[in-house]
Amino acid sequence: MTEAFAQGYLEKLKVRRARSKPVSHGHQMTGLTIASLLHDRAHTHLYLRLAREYDNGALLSLAKDVTARKDVENWGAYFMRRFQQTKTTIRRIAAPRQTQRKLPLRTSRRSRSRK
Repeated sequence: MTEAFAQGYLEKLKVRRARSKPVSHGHQMTGLTIASLLHDRAHTHLYLRLAREYDNGALLSLAKDVTARKDVENWGAYFMRRFQQTKTTIRRIAAPRQTQRKLPLRTSRRSRSRK
């Protein structure tokens, strides 16, 4: 009986692990916190990207300020509006990723010596 229980428990753990991903960086936790504060889980990736590029403390304080306003219907949209207005004052902590530059291929020594 305990073996059947253990097997069912292991199956539940496998399903749970497939659904949830571990948080390994601080900006990930900040992005998830902002998404849960704003009740906007559909745009979690957006908040993760913002938390990776901008100051986490300023983003959290902005999200808490937005949630304190009870007359706002869509907290996610209002957060993005306020973020766009205060974007220049929020310190950027990382530059956006640039595409990799293609370097010219090096010619072999034999072809250089023949020229």
